[in-house]
Amino acid sequence: MKDNFGRAVVTCIAGLGLLAFVIAAPASGSKSGAAEAGADQATSTSTGEVTGGQAANQPAVAEPSGNQTAESVISSWPDLSNKVAKAMIDKYGQPAEVSDSFLVWKDNGPWKQTVVYRDGIEHNFPLRHLDVLAQTINYRVPLDKYNDLARFDGSLTASRTAGTLSSSSDREDMNFLALNLANDIVRGNKTVDEARRFYGKTAALAMTGKTSPYTEGLLFRAMKASQADADHPIVSLPGTGETGTQPGVPGNQPQPSQQPAAPPSPY
Repeated sequence: MKDNFGRAVVTCIAGLGLLAFVIAAPASGSKSGAAEAGADQATSTSTGEVTGGQAANQPAVAEPSGNQTAESVISSWPDLSNKVAKAMIDKYGQPAEVSDSFLVWKDNGPWKQTVVYRDGIEHNFPLRHLDVLAQTINYRVPLDKYNDLARFDGSLTASRTAGTLSSSSDREDMNFLALNLANDIVRGNKTVDEARRFYGKTAALAMTGKTSPYTEGLLFRAMKASQADADHPIVSLPGTGETGTQPGVPGNQPQPSQQPAAPPSPY
């Protein structure tokens, strides 16, 4: 009887152990499956292959600004600046610098620099337009002519220090016209009033498709050499008591303009 009781106890213990194993097994399997599924999701997310869930909602990586092309930038520009930019690309090739707000060419054609701006500045002379195209040449304007050039055309910019003269308009032929007339004023070939009248007449003809030597190119030789005027110091350097040129910075005293005389007006 004792043997039968012992066997019964052993059987009962064994049954309880088996029952515990059966109950525990599914829970363990579920945890393992969840861990594997998590690992699979992490792998898929890192490789970018998941089309749903969190990975699909990640923002796209923007193209670096340095890789932007001129064409892609100007595609969203206003019509005028887009048109002018395309004309400069067709004539001078790809710009040296590309920005969301401007394109820059260096040493293109007769120009030291050409810039097309996305946003223009309103200008009413000789008729209303937007200045989106700025073109620059090396040119030393005599000190007594700065006021005359400012009275002639407010979109002319002369820099004594840089030794440059720039014209801004919405067309390259109008920049040629403005700079040629500026040179006439500097040379004494035209007064400011004469230059303004000539500008208006020639611009009106250009709108009808008629050309003029003044709109087809520069009628004087644009200098390749720098025309900069660094001036000279008048304040003592700290600790020296001297007003001379700093070491390594050559002096550059004002010199007479080197621009050749313009040819007589064809009109």
